[in-house]
Amino acid sequence: MLETGARNYADPWVSKYVVFGPNLILPAVLVLILLAGALRLRRQAKLARTSEAEAKEQSAQPVAGEAAIHGRVSSVEQTAEEEQTAEEEQTAEEEQTAEDEQAAAVRLVIVQQAAVVKTARGWRTDWKEVDRKVEVRPFEVTTDAGNTIRVEPDERIQLVDDLQRGQVRDETFRDNVAEVTVGEEVFLLGSLGPGAAPGPGAGYRGSAVGWVLRPPGGDRPMLLSTKPLSESFRVRAAARFRWIKRIAISVAIVQTLAGPYHLARHFGVDEIATVISRRQKHANKEHYHRVTVRASSGQSEEIAVSTHDDYDRLSPGARVPVHVSRGLWSSITLGHGPRAHKTAIYLPGAALLLLWLYGLRSLGRSRPWYERSQLDERKPGKLERQSA
Repeated sequence: MLETGARNYADPWVSKYVVFGPNLILPAVLVLILLAGALRLRRQAKLARTSEAEAKEQSAQPVAGEAAIHGRVSSVEQTAEEEQTAEEEQTAEEEQTAEDEQAAAVRLVIVQQAAVVKTARGWRTDWKEVDRKVEVRPFEVTTDAGNTIRVEPDERIQLVDDLQRGQVRDETFRDNVAEVTVGEEVFLLGSLGPGAAPGPGAGYRGSAVGWVLRPPGGDRPMLLSTKPLSESFRVRAAARFRWIKRIAISVAIVQTLAGPYHLARHFGVDEIATVISRRQKHANKEHYHRVTVRASSGQSEEIAVSTHDDYDRLSPGARVPVHVSRGLWSSITLGHGPRAHKTAIYLPGAALLLLWLYGLRSLGRSRPWYERSQLDERKPGKLERQSA
């Protein structure tokens, strides 16, 4: 009995490793990780929705302690220099300018520097964060119930807001700005307690006692959001569920392509076959060595062999070990043990690997700017320089 190789088919142990390893178990682990993350984000979104409801209740009936507050920014405190400047300015245009300057309760500026990179696919612009500045001022929030709460943030504040992209200045720099101004609806998380509150017409210098929201204790920052607290968690959870669906569909397709191997594992048997004929062809566009074998069960099939030496050994009448599959994908492969066709497991497996690597990268890049410690981005094309 001759031992020989089967062309285009992987060895039994390689077939098993590839089909059940990178083509099934690894994506399944990734799906479980994504699912755990998505469920965690859903729980956080539910808690955030509870905080939103509590924010409206606490805003109506403030209670000392850690609190969530909801309302609209009604005024922003001016510095002594700004007040003096506003008093000195006479024209309406100058007064309007002064109002615009004091309108931002919190202003965050992220400075990015551009680098143009030549790649095999063309040009790319890399934007790298080089500086981040935060400006905060005490401000007032008026709740739906009519309560006025003074807010005293510090520079550690976590701002959740839309980021306005700036124009390019100084050839390669741009300023990206997020700011909260008078009239915006906001949610705040911090520590609420009694403190000096403004009296009628007295600005922040009034002596009345009211409610003041400050950063919570420890290293935790105050949260200021112009969006519902649950939105970020909901969007991130939805993104993970989308990728779970894509990966699950891809795995199903890959395992379907490996269907003949699965049938061979569960319904195939090892037998001894006899070579009944063989043929070969050598031409510029076609080259093959093929033998026709008949298994002891009576099933026969023409099979491509790996090498010319194997072909020479498989003369008519030679007995060889085979694995016979019956049913929908009936086939015979040389050698004992189930074998997967290489093109049915290697190429789809590589495509699946690239898909979930791209998915991880996509999820990382899809995070909003306020969840990144460093705002670095890549954009296709060259830098378009404009004056600020």
